[in-house]
Amino acid sequence: MGGRAIVVLALLARSADALGRPSVQRRAAPRAQLHASLDLTCGADLAVFCLWGSPVPAAISVLLAARERARGDGGGATAAAPSAARDAMDGAGRNMLWAFPSFGLLLREPCEPAGMPRWQRAVLLLNTWAAIAWYLRYKWLIEDELRERTGDGLGGAAVVTPFALGLAAGVAGELLGSSLERSLVGELDSFSAAFWAGFAWIYVCQFWLYTRVNRLYTERGDAPPLSAWGLLLPGYNLLTGVRQVHFLAAFEAEARRVEPPDDPFCAAFPFATKPELGFVELLTQPAVWYDWDERASRS
Repeated sequence: MGGRAIVVLALLARSADALGRPSVQRRAAPRAQLHASLDLTCGADLAVFCLWGSPVPAAISVLLAARERARGDGGGATAAAPSAARDAMDGAGRNMLWAFPSFGLLLREPCEPAGMPRWQRAVLLLNTWAAIAWYLRYKWLIEDELRERTGDGLGGAAVVTPFALGLAAGVAGELLGSSLERSLVGELDSFSAAFWAGFAWIYVCQFWLYTRVNRLYTERGDAPPLSAWGLLLPGYNLLTGVRQVHFLAAFEAEARRVEPPDDPFCAAFPFATKPELGFVELLTQPAVWYDWDERASRS
């Protein structure tokens, strides 16, 4: 997610900046323009810098809210668990709404994370970097919990810190001198090298995470729910990440014998919860994408 998105961010920001320059100037100095740094004093650059990741969670929030309205107020969502019961839940409560709180911005019913006010969800929607920081907190916690449960893994600090440092280096390099853009044409510097190293590290750790989640299920006799090698397929890797969030939370709920909180995202998008999901099935069966039937039957 981080690598490709930040490069796109940089290119979009440069394009937005270029639109405000005379065409003769753009033709005269394309190389200098490529090497110009991202200017956060420019309104267009600042907007792209903060909002480049906002359209997807905004669209999901609208879909979930529309589905909730179609089901009617109080249509099945349970209130957040009392604070006294939260400690016993731990990882069982870390569902998709916990990992991506902005998805629940427009929902009326309580959702994870319990007690998070709507304004904080709005901040995470409008500031992609805050949303990334929250997701890295999620990764830190689940890595620590998995290591505690299985004795396997590096723990949250060892997984998240190298990526966070690489991410910060990439952003700093882009702000100072279009480091990531220049790396795409073979001009690697210390900033972009740190960024791509952090990106590679998180990919390796994510693959390892998927295999460990699969092992939790196979050790109790169930089929592995995740396609770890799907990490290499653009697009499909994001769906596998969604499924990892669900199946890890579901396993924790069963292991702790607690009732997990409702997950409006997984209720709306069946691909997230199917015990097994093949790539061909994903392409040929639209029903696994969104639960249109329930929405239509209740509207």
